[in-house]
Amino acid sequence: MFKELLKNPKALMWALVFHVLIIVLLLLSFKFTDRPSVDTNVPVQMVAPEGLPLPEEKVTPPEQAATPPATPPETETATLPPTPPVTPPEVKQPVVEPQTSAAAAEKAAEVAEAEARRKALADKRAKEIAEENERERAAQAKRAAAEAERKAEAKTDARRETLAEEKRREAEREKADAKAKAKAEALAQEKAAAKAKAEAATKAESSAREKSEAIAREKVEAAAKEKSEALARKQAEEDKARTALEADRQLAEDRERWKAAEAKRKAAEADADRQLAEDRERWKAAEAKRKAAEEAARRNAAAATGNGGNAGSGGPSARDLGSARSAWASAIKRKVKGNWRQPSERFGMSGTARLKVNAPGTIGRFSLNCNGSPAFCESLKAAIHGSDPFPKPQYDELYSDTLVITFE
Repeated sequence: MFKELLKNPKALMWALVFHVLIIVLLLLSFKFTDRPSVDTNVPVQMVAPEGLPLPEEKVTPPEQAATPPATPPETETATLPPTPPVTPPEVKQPVVEPQTSAAAAEKAAEVAEAEARRKALADKRAKEIAEENERERAAQAKRAAAEAERKAEAKTDARRETLAEEKRREAEREKADAKAKAKAEALAQEKAAAKAKAEAATKAESSAREKSEAIAREKVEAAAKEKSEALARKQAEEDKARTALEADRQLAEDRERWKAAEAKRKAAEADADRQLAEDRERWKAAEAKRKAAEEAARRNAAAATGNGGNAGSGGPSARDLGSARSAWASAIKRKVKGNWRQPSERFGMSGTARLKVNAPGTIGRFSLNCNGSPAFCESLKAAIHGSDPFPKPQYDELYSDTLVITFE
């Protein structure tokens, strides 16, 4: 219940205000209720039972009659109506005869005693009335509190019933919504299932059609492939036969070219050997001539100085010329290699150049014995011609020599 009240703070506030007003009204009703007054001067008529004599009437003296009776304290009452006054019966005053002072005193004492008894009875009655009024007031307050509590409980029960009714309606609404949602979901599922079934059927039909088309296409492709493969095999066989014939022809041509090249190479080698032999012979003759000239120069120098045993040499020795020739050939080889743009395919290829250099470094005679591809031989030949002029030798006597340089 408190959770429901907390959900509606406005209703909770009005309920608190209503309870506060009820409590204030109860307090005001206790404070401002009229209090009934009790008349204590009403004489009490005493009725004696049958068979008992009534007490004698006593005459109140004038002094006592003039004195007003003591007023009992007021009794607080809540909602009881005031008690109506009781009219005392008229009492006939007996004729008082003159008596003695003793009799008068006794008479006064009896009157006072009767008055005391009457007063005590009146006080007791007033007390009983006050207690009854108090009990009635307490009962009324209890009834009012019970009524207020009953009204509050009735209001709380009504609010609880209202909340329960709202909760029940909410539950019914949620139940109806859930039912509608479940129905919609079931309908959607049925539609989805029908759609999936239709799509599956369409897909199956499409798959079957595609499968049949794929089978037919594979058959056509297989036939075309088999035909193309047959043509390719035939063409390959023809190409292979043609290639074999071409290879045989090329091999025969290469063999013939090799034979011609080999014969040419051998002729060139023979020519080179012959040329080398001739150069060697010429060099020997020149060397002998030079030595003879040196010897004649030494003899002439010795004869001129008269000291033939201490004469010095007039030119380089053969050893010096050999060292200078090797150094000159290495210098020429380095320059040629620096100008040589070798082809990429040169493995195992080489070339031997026979070179005679004239002063001051130009080519006098040149021949190349090349063992390699045409590109290799042509590049070597171009490098040798491109290196002209060549470096100078240490001795001018080497210009007449033929240098043999091998390039790899």
